[in-house]
Amino acid sequence: MQYGKIVSTGWSQAWKHKTLWIFGFLISGAGGGNVSNFTDDFDGLGLGGPDMYQIKNFVAEHLLIIAMFALLAFVAFIIWIILSTISTGGLIDAARQLKRGETYSFVKAFKTGASYFWRILGIGLLTFLVIAAFIIFLVLLGVAAFFIHVAFGIISILVLLPILIIGMFVTSITVAMAERYIVIEDRPVFDSIADGYNLWRSDLGSSVVFCLIYIGIAIAVGLASLVVFLFTVIPFIAIGFVNLWMGILIGAPIMLLIMLVLDGFSGSAMHLMTTEFYYQLVEGSQAAAMQPTAPGSDLSPPPPPPAP
Repeated sequence: MQYGKIVSTGWSQAWKHKTLWIFGFLISGAGGGNVSNFTDDFDGLGLGGPDMYQIKNFVAEHLLIIAMFALLAFVAFIIWIILSTISTGGLIDAARQLKRGETYSFVKAFKTGASYFWRILGIGLLTFLVIAAFIIFLVLLGVAAFFIHVAFGIISILVLLPILIIGMFVTSITVAMAERYIVIEDRPVFDSIADGYNLWRSDLGSSVVFCLIYIGIAIAVGLASLVVFLFTVIPFIAIGFVNLWMGILIGAPIMLLIMLVLDGFSGSAMHLMTTEFYYQLVEGSQAAAMQPTAPGSDLSPPPPPPAP
């Protein structure tokens, strides 16, 4: 397994083809954003502090506005789900184009992602349900152990935590490989899940190493992004203390652009890395299948001698 090639391919392709950042940005979540200080917000409204009575009055007086914002948030969430799902297939197809030496086309990748929308969405929903059920099951086991005795509860944590990590690893890498089977091989959802599972299981050691490399890079990128974000947001916080709306109007577009660069670049690079890993696994499994059978391993009877 050429891990250096996997990493370099993902990041170099993402840097060369910057329209991929749009896909990466949408897949990465389209933005974290800042958590407002509720006390400052209510002070700005002249309420003096967020006690329950004032909050109830504020909600009652601005119910229509709150309902409109909730509706807009819901619509934005649905739009993000649609675009994120399309972007997942689009990035896989973009990696396929580049792997085959084709001329990369953002429009073609987007159309391909859209054509596989329902399958990618289906595997995403199925993954969510499986992970949710798995976590709930483990939590219930842990709670039951604590009800029996505190010592059993502590032991259950030590046992269930590795099971959770293993379960998340198996689910995540299976889904990642299955998504690539869907787009690259045009496989149905359940067939792609079986194929994806069998693919990474065919080289378990390399799959574990790749996941560790992926996690390490993700942590490093996350810390670097946090540092950049904090140093960038401080001036707009200072402006917000003088004028809240000015700080928001000036800061929001700039922060959105920064998030597009950070999340878009890193998100697309990590996704391209995973597709390159998929290709290397496929090539490895095909090479193993073409290996000649060792002498004496064929237990079938020898062919009959030629007729005289």
